[in-house]
Amino acid sequence: MYAFFHGWRRKAGCVTLAMAMLLFCLWVRSHIICDRLGLLAHHRQHDLVSFNSRVYYWSFNHPGDGDFWVFQSSMSEHREEVLEANRVFWEDCDVTFKQFVLPYQTVLLPISLLSAYLILWNPRKRAAP
Repeated sequence: MYAFFHGWRRKAGCVTLAMAMLLFCLWVRSHIICDRLGLLAHHRQHDLVSFNSRVYYWSFNHPGDGDFWVFQSSMSEHREEVLEANRVFWEDCDVTFKQFVLPYQTVLLPISLLSAYLILWNPRKRAAP
């Protein structure tokens, strides 16, 4: 068993496999539960929202004072409408609104392939001089 993990490639492959499994669990969770991680820092609100097989990043100016972070989870049947209404509200109120959307598959597939390559790749035997 120790010979299997000899070298850095198989160890890195196991780490990337663990990351891929975590992303897969988050992907499945995003079909049922809407998660939001928010951070307010220096009058700028940053939200990371996971739902409907996508990760959304929203950033906008916020009139509040202080720094804080918040985590929310909800099993709402109308989560898309609520989040869209929030996005439209902040988009109308702030001209510096930024949004970035990333489907889980765009990250999960390359990490899974990299993991398979690192774990299953057999190094060539060096020829004796």
